[in-house]
Amino acid sequence: MPSRDELTTNQPLLSPPSQNKLHREACQAGNDRQKMATVCARQECVANNKWLSALFFIAGAFALISLRWIAATNKHINSDETQHLHISWAWHNGLTAYKDLFDNHTPLFHILYAPIYGLFGETPDIVFLMRLSTIPLYLAAIYLTYAIAKELFDKRIGLYAAALTAIYPRFFLIMAEFRADDLWLVLWLTSCLLYVKNRDKIETNYIFGFVVGAMFCVSMKSILLIACLVGASSASYVLGYRTENNHKARDIVAFVSGLATLPVVLLSYLASHDALGHFINQAILHNAPTHPDYLKRLISAAPYLSVYLILAAVAWKANHSPSRQQTSRRTTLLIWLTFFIPGIYIFWPWMTAQTTIPAIPIAAIFFTSAISQIPARLNYRSVSLSAVALIIAALFEVSALIPNLSAQSDKNAKPENDLLKAVLSLTDKSDKVFDLKGETIFRQRAYFPVLETITRENVQRNPELDTIAEDVVAQKAVVAIPDAPRIPPRGRQFLNDHYVQVGPVRVPGKTWPAPLPTGLLKVEIVIPGEYGLVNANGLVKASIDGVTADWPVYLSQGEHTVFVAPNTSGPLVLVWNRALEHDYLPSIF
Repeated sequence: MPSRDELTTNQPLLSPPSQNKLHREACQAGNDRQKMATVCARQECVANNKWLSALFFIAGAFALISLRWIAATNKHINSDETQHLHISWAWHNGLTAYKDLFDNHTPLFHILYAPIYGLFGETPDIVFLMRLSTIPLYLAAIYLTYAIAKELFDKRIGLYAAALTAIYPRFFLIMAEFRADDLWLVLWLTSCLLYVKNRDKIETNYIFGFVVGAMFCVSMKSILLIACLVGASSASYVLGYRTENNHKARDIVAFVSGLATLPVVLLSYLASHDALGHFINQAILHNAPTHPDYLKRLISAAPYLSVYLILAAVAWKANHSPSRQQTSRRTTLLIWLTFFIPGIYIFWPWMTAQTTIPAIPIAAIFFTSAISQIPARLNYRSVSLSAVALIIAALFEVSALIPNLSAQSDKNAKPENDLLKAVLSLTDKSDKVFDLKGETIFRQRAYFPVLETITRENVQRNPELDTIAEDVVAQKAVVAIPDAPRIPPRGRQFLNDHYVQVGPVRVPGKTWPAPLPTGLLKVEIVIPGEYGLVNANGLVKASIDGVTADWPVYLSQGEHTVFVAPNTSGPLVLVWNRALEHDYLPSIF
């Protein structure tokens, strides 16, 4: 019988099959632990990447808002901004645009921002404050660019397209201003997002129509946008890129109902305030082209448009999708882009930078998509190549944006700010002023039409429309802007003859340069009021119409004679006394 030691030494505790099973189980457990460790590591990496992405997003958003703040407080003031603000001021103060003051825009933007203006009131910093109030529109435009790209392509392209759009110089600088185009762009991008989404519900089609109707209530430039979109949709259909959606009659009715809602409300309001006819004349007929030379425009724009169409063809080739519906939507928006840019140059009466901004986000989306396909075209699997190309594009944009922003800041917004300070100091709410388009913001204008490009061309063709002299006298305008070449010649000469410069504005008065003429000095007063006679040393002893003057002296409208001592040094300035009371001295001294 074997001993205990022999049993322990020579006989295995388990049979070979059992040992193999345990070995397999041990290996399996090891593999599971290794897989678990790998999964945990990946999850940790994903979590870290999410935190890193969130950090980059927060840093980018902070940088953009900081740049917007800098632009809002330093960028020179565009005359369109003060015109929009003047209209919002009018709505806030109970006036009706088109009837009580001239407005060549549709009214929704001004009405919506009138309460926001009311929060700040009459302050010289109103332009900067209202610029800050449009930052949400800028951020909304960036998000909508991302959402459209994500719907058409994927999230990664959406992020890149949004980033490229946000820092594109023209987009950034225009969106930094207080103008109706900010809201117009957001409504356009919202309509694009609704267009590329499935609209299988009545509510969605109503909202889509409502947004399009709101676009028309913000800007008549929406005519070109929607005309190009309808044309692009038709062209896409003819080319065979058709969606699977069969819109029912109820969907069309919902869209048309939404489209009509806001325009009907606003037009009804204007009609009830006897302003509908004025609206049609100012916002529609006034902006219509008079003698467009479409052939000349086409020839001048041909080189640029040729390059643009080639790039559009390349982008179209690169943006096909396995999904027929997705390809149809991509094709429609790309064709819209192909129609819209030439349409601006050829058919739209006035080519401005802000007219082109609806194209910038859409172009960024297709540019990003085309760049992202470079690795696949080169059989290069990594996405790093396209990322590097997009980062380089972004750096080019930043390198163009910073000098542009710096140049805009160098123009300085201080003159416009000083103008508003002077207007608030020298006038009250009942006073009228003369300006070009509403630069004085807080006061009603003596000359009804706005003196922008269209009006100036009309005045050149019809000089009898220059009634500035008559209107300034009739409305008793006590403040006028400085001399400017954009003022029509007859009115400009009248203002130069009967107004004097005091700081950033002009007020009623008369200047006699040195050496002074001998004898009596004659002056025609067009704005009755209290006046003072000054030279570089202060008030001057004189007699008015044979009576010793005790300044200030009230002078009625008409011709007066002034007598001063022969040894009085010149130049002499007879100036509206309220300017002297507020230490606004004639600039000639």
